[in-house]
Amino acid sequence: MSCASESCEVIAILAEDVRAELGGKHTIIGAFSGDILLPAFPASFKIAAYLVLRFKDKGDHVVDLEVKLDDAPLGTSTTGLDTREALTVVLVIPMGIVTVDHPQTFSIAGVIDGGEKRMIISTSIALAPLGTPFPPS
Repeated sequence: MSCASESCEVIAILAEDVRAELGGKHTIIGAFSGDILLPAFPASFKIAAYLVLRFKDKGDHVVDLEVKLDDAPLGTSTTGLDTREALTVVLVIPMGIVTVDHPQTFSIAGVIDGGEKRMIISTSIALAPLGTPFPPS
């Protein structure tokens, strides 16, 4: 999923976890390929986000993020970034555990450099079709 503003393009991946590795690398574990499918409600699941921001101009930038479950905020973040050396920056929203009791929408929206609020990624949390394999809990 990607989101473009006048100053930046954002690519987002939702996964169960994102781990920092040596040399500035990350390991994305359990990437969601679409809707977040659960075997039953209520349910708890792990979720993290890997965001790649590609700025058009070098300099100082401010990124405001808002994570929501339907209309309920789960968290916010304001990050100052210096892109004088590199125009591409990675932000990781660390793994958290979300509990839901019915189908909902998980979303991340952002404001970059005081611009317009834009949806970065949004996905449905739904009941999996019968017969979908899940690991034992």
